[in-house]
Parts: sequence; C-alpha cells; structure tokens
Amino acid sequence: MLRHYPIDQLHSRARNEAAAAECAGEQQGEIAFWRFTDKVFEVTSSNNSLSPSLLPLIAMDLGLNKDAFNICLASGKYLPKIAAQEKLAEDNGPIGTPNSRIFVNGKQVEEVKGAVDFTTLKYKTDLWLKSE
Repeated sequence: MLRHYPIDQLHSRARNEAAAAECAGEQQGEIAFWRFTDKVFEVTSSNNSLSPSLLPLIAMDLGLNKDAFNICLASGKYLPKIAAQEKLAEDNGPIGTPNSRIFVNGKQVEEVKGAVDFTTLKYKTDLWLKSE
C-alpha cells in the first residue's frame, strides 16, 4: 500500500499530484491509481517539472473522464487523507523517500530504505508473515 508523503519544500506540486492519483483511483480503482502514478513518474524529469495542466490530459490518456477528474481534483477532497498519511509518516520517525515499512498485526517489523522493487518487498513481507 502506498502512503503519500509530499515534501512541499522539495516538491511543491507533489501534494496536488497525489490528489490527482487519488482522483484517478476514484474513477477506476486501484489499477487506475497505479497507472496514473506510473505515468506521472514516467513523464516527470525532476521535481516540479510537470505542469499541473497536464494532469487532466494524463487522465484522459488513461481513459478517465476528464470532467469528473477535474471536479474531483478541484474539490480538494483527498487533501485531508494525504495530510493524515503525511502526519503518520512523520509520527513514525524521520524517513527519506523512497521508503517502505513492513507492518504485521499493526506493529512495524522492518524498515526498507531506498528504492526496492516490488518482488523484493513482497518476498520480505511474505517472510515476516510466515514468521507470525
């Protein structure tokens, strides 16, 4: 599960891009969320280099309804969720990004720092789950 952790001082557009991904997911579920997120990372060369005006075009390119996407994004409805996830990350101690934490039964059992591919992270998670 991805948890948003926008660092406004480093990437002032990250919070809006996180909300856009949530709006994509609202329309077509988790797959759309991840497809949208992947596309944003694919077309962004560095922090703040993606114009916010391109977010609805990415949504359309992925087959989402542009009007519904724009209404969702303009509403700010996902900003409280993103802020709550940001607070959770901060409450759990200093981290860098990317960063993954493995929880079993609500208790953190491992922190995986840096970029880790899904297969490796799943393997580690499965090991922890088998140990319980």
